[in-house]
Amino acid sequence: MLRCPGQRGKGFGVAQHVGIHISKAVPQQHQWKISLLKEWPNILGNLKNKVSLHSVGDTHLVLTVSHPSLAQELYMLQDMLKHKINTFLQDERITSLQFRTYTSPTNKYEQKNKQKSTLPEKKVVLNFREQQTLHSVKNKELRDALCAFYITCKKRQAS
Repeated sequence: MLRCPGQRGKGFGVAQHVGIHISKAVPQQHQWKISLLKEWPNILGNLKNKVSLHSVGDTHLVLTVSHPSLAQELYMLQDMLKHKINTFLQDERITSLQFRTYTSPTNKYEQKNKQKSTLPEKKVVLNFREQQTLHSVKNKELRDALCAFYITCKKRQAS
């Protein structure tokens, strides 16, 4: 364990030392944010590995959630979650919560297997009328973008 100078044998690690200095550098009106960060795992309990603080504003929190369905559940329970957070803070500071999802990157082996298991896409062919309509667009970039968009729409409609 790394120890700070002058702190030998006291079990005082570098992280604790840095944490103390950060706490001293943060203005008093923002000390509650430090407390929230420190106690976040205790506030969330069993969800501590699935929900993390992304950002802390004066009246709102942005939470990163491990799965979209969990984000939906927490969204439905956000009043209870806000109450729990505000109870910890002993103040009605947090008025809104926002949720964003994070999915961990899959390894290359899983990606290869996923690609093999998908069916080949059907080729979309534009009929004469569709080709004529697109050809009437003079701007080539716009015409190409419209064509790609139309093909995407037809693929989605076919599936």
